[in-house]
Amino acid sequence: MPVSVRVRTGLGLILAATTLLPGGCSLSPGAGEGRATQAPCQPSGAALDLGAHAFDVAPQDHVKVSGGRYLLTATGFVHGGPFDPEVGRTKVVWGPKETPPRYDAGSATATGASGAADVVEDEPAVVDLEEGTWWFLNSNAAQLTLQACAPATAELVPQR
Repeated sequence: MPVSVRVRTGLGLILAATTLLPGGCSLSPGAGEGRATQAPCQPSGAALDLGAHAFDVAPQDHVKVSGGRYLLTATGFVHGGPFDPEVGRTKVVWGPKETPPRYDAGSATATGASGAADVVEDEPAVVDLEEGTWWFLNSNAAQLTLQACAPATAELVPQR
């Protein structure tokens, strides 16, 4: 038997949107999805703290990478509220330092990203990055870390 749901109030629409849409924000179409893989990764070096920057924040942290595979992890999600998920999930986007992202408040999207990946709380996603210096943002302002997989390298770029 088909199930139908009627939403009669504006609050109902908001509740439906926040419970049905993971992350609450989205990446603009055509920005290019990152290749999240399940290939083995032998971590090398320390995990780098990328901060907790949402789509609407200008990137403060940049990372210089040699290119290769990297572990991208998200933590620090809010829990315990009536609408907070048991396990957090965020859309992570990244792009070259030379091309800052643009935020569209109307659609809550970040444009100008070169890659993206969905990251589940405390579950490192393996992503491939080309050599360069990158910024990272995410839809839920979760705390991000990046760790290189051998033989790749990564280092934070000091802000000037």
